[in-house]
Amino acid sequence: MRGLRWGWRQRDRCLTLLSLWITVDKAGNLYITDTSIDRVREVLVPGLPPTTQAAAPQFSVASGTYASPQIVTISDSTPGASIYVSVNGATPAAVNSEGYSFPIDVAGVVTLKAIAAAPGYLNSTVSSATYTVYFLFAHDHYGGR
Repeated sequence: MRGLRWGWRQRDRCLTLLSLWITVDKAGNLYITDTSIDRVREVLVPGLPPTTQAAAPQFSVASGTYASPQIVTISDSTPGASIYVSVNGATPAAVNSEGYSFPIDVAGVVTLKAIAAAPGYLNSTVSSATYTVYFLFAHDHYGGR
């Protein structure tokens, strides 16, 4: 497709007939060629923002009270998701850092919160699990006898 138009060319400081070619390739990409300045421009159309939310992360151990330390892993079913975790009950943020990648040893009273972030998805809702671990120690009042 070709179009002609009159336009002001700043470098020549005059009104000039500008020649434009508009091309669409087989993939649907749009190109504009301005032959008066020997330039080809690809017209980029921004993608739509994501509308699907990443799945909420899942904890391998349910919230609860335990008599021994627990090893918790966190997973997410969203393809390409990174998981971000806080161990102090704060809401985690998907930031420019590495996400969660290893099991967490839980002892004492701990609240884990996690979110998932993946390309092309909205961040997940926050998942939360609170663990209370009581250590039961056997104490020998008789000095081991």
